[in-house]
Amino acid sequence: MKMADLPDLWRQLRLVPPLPARGFKMRQCGTSSHSRCFAAISHPLAEAAFIIELKGDQLRSRYTAFSTRAFSVDCGPVEGLPPDSTALILTLRDSDLTDLFGLLCSDLAETVGRCQTPAAVSHDVVTVLEHWRAFLQRRSALLTCEEVRGLIGELVTLARLISLLGAEQAMTSWKGPIGGIRDFESESLHAETKTFTPSAGASIYISDALQLEAPTGLRMKLVCIALDQSPSGSTLAQYVLAVEALLAGNPAVCELFRQRVAAAGFLPSMADALPESYVAFEPRVFEVRDEFPRITSASIPPGVRSVRFAIELAVLGAFAVSTDQAIGCRSTPVHPAPLP
Repeated sequence: MKMADLPDLWRQLRLVPPLPARGFKMRQCGTSSHSRCFAAISHPLAEAAFIIELKGDQLRSRYTAFSTRAFSVDCGPVEGLPPDSTALILTLRDSDLTDLFGLLCSDLAETVGRCQTPAAVSHDVVTVLEHWRAFLQRRSALLTCEEVRGLIGELVTLARLISLLGAEQAMTSWKGPIGGIRDFESESLHAETKTFTPSAGASIYISDALQLEAPTGLRMKLVCIALDQSPSGSTLAQYVLAVEALLAGNPAVCELFRQRVAAAGFLPSMADALPESYVAFEPRVFEVRDEFPRITSASIPPGVRSVRFAIELAVLGAFAVSTDQAIGCRSTPVHPAPLP
């Protein structure tokens, strides 16, 4: 089921004569051997909806907890489905988010189509809803080009930290997607990743002075990565898959990674909407010491609410440290290019 198909089905269903009673006008849009999916329009409110047929009794509270400001989730009987089934009903709450809702429903339809058992349908649908809830708790739109670049930079750093800290510690240190001041924070390491375009000059931007400040006893690392948009590069989806492959032997950590990526603003169903590809060059790492050129939080006058400043990498030579020692060795082809 392509995202473009669902808005068209919702438009067609709105033209169908009204129902005699409260319910849903439905049209099947996906199927597996154990479940069916339906585009739907509620009556009388005429809200866009998506319905998944689940086999047997279902615990309603297992699903309703996934309701967000964008869509509601409910579970119960629906006219037209077999009496031994239960309908999982997603209803769009905000019409401005129709495109995102279409992506979610397409994601669910494709997930259902891959399931081999009724239990797998229930389990995998819950997993998809968990990822979308993580996304919608922090966002209401697709990533911008600048945000894509920033996330790729964090993924390149994360891939190296997996070799340095191990998969579990590297993953739990990745705090950027969940509101951390710095991208990576652990008991042994604090690091902030910044990307820049080589053609625009080697400068990076700091949006909060605290990004370059670590707790007492730890040295802050600034990881700078040149990204060049190029047909020979990799898309965000490919960077995500490359890092996920490093976690393949640990399902729990792999699921945490997917949750963090969703919170950062990307889900696999968004791959086609973000097709730009980027070459990531070898990271440069700098240690933030007392003499490091920056604005500190202590130097900001009272009443100043925010500070954003740029740093030229050309002046940071004295603070350069070994990339491999600071953030780990390259263990994946997600950053194949030499230094520009």
